[in-house]
Amino acid sequence: AALVVVGVAASFALPAFTEEPEAPAKPEAPSSDPMMEAIIAQGRPGPDHAWVAFMVGSWDVSTKMWMGPGEPQTSTARMESYWIMGRRFVRSDYVGDLAGMPYRGEATFGFNNAASRYESSWVDSIGSAISHSSGKRDGDVVTVTGIEVNPIMGGEIPFRHVYTKRSADEYVMESYWTMPGMSEMKGMELVYTRAK
Repeated sequence: AALVVVGVAASFALPAFTEEPEAPAKPEAPSSDPMMEAIIAQGRPGPDHAWVAFMVGSWDVSTKMWMGPGEPQTSTARMESYWIMGRRFVRSDYVGDLAGMPYRGEATFGFNNAASRYESSWVDSIGSAISHSSGKRDGDVVTVTGIEVNPIMGGEIPFRHVYTKRSADEYVMESYWTMPGMSEMKGMELVYTRAK
């Protein structure tokens, strides 16, 4: 599954993006069209977007990955996250290697005002799928769910990712998958520590 490989990489360096690398959004022009006014209103960043702000910055990542029963594989990684689209979304860049191969991934995380839910997407350099997930926040914990296609056997695999903010400088993402005929199992745990 594409998300199984998120953050599984060796140490590496990335350019430090802590703000969006684009011009700030221009002030919104007034509109006499009620539909356009509603679209603009639902697109304004709010408290749920502000909660995501702690994700912006440079992160050292400690990764555990379970391929089956027994002890997990461990590795370290690096992640750079920055605002895009007028502080509506956080974009994250991953670069490293996976099983000796160059590896790169990109994630987008944000809050959909119209649907009242957090949404995330993921793409990487070894898969051809765009993985989507969505869910809710309870305090400092966001749980998102989605469906992936098993790249070996086919069929759908439900997944669940749990983001837990421990502090302004640390958070955890735990990933769970439900394979056909099996109970849900934990496949990955990533601990993000703000880089010094």
